[in-house]
Amino acid sequence: MKRKKRMKAIEKEVLRNRKRSYCLEYMIAHSVHYLNRYDEGGLDALINRRLVQISHRRAPVNEVMWLI
Repeated sequence: MKRKKRMKAIEKEVLRNRKRSYCLEYMIAHSVHYLNRYDEGGLDALINRRLVQISHRRAPVNEVMWLI
């Protein structure tokens, strides 16, 4: 009985460690990606261009003013 509990505990710890290593690999990959972008273009390369572009779904001003 104790042996089964201990084996289950070991299996859980192995799964936790696998998840941790996956997360660490993911973080490292993204860090390298951003470092490369910074090296190539400086701070301007890190700007998320999607945030500064106007949405194509945006309603015209006159329609919005009509609703208000």
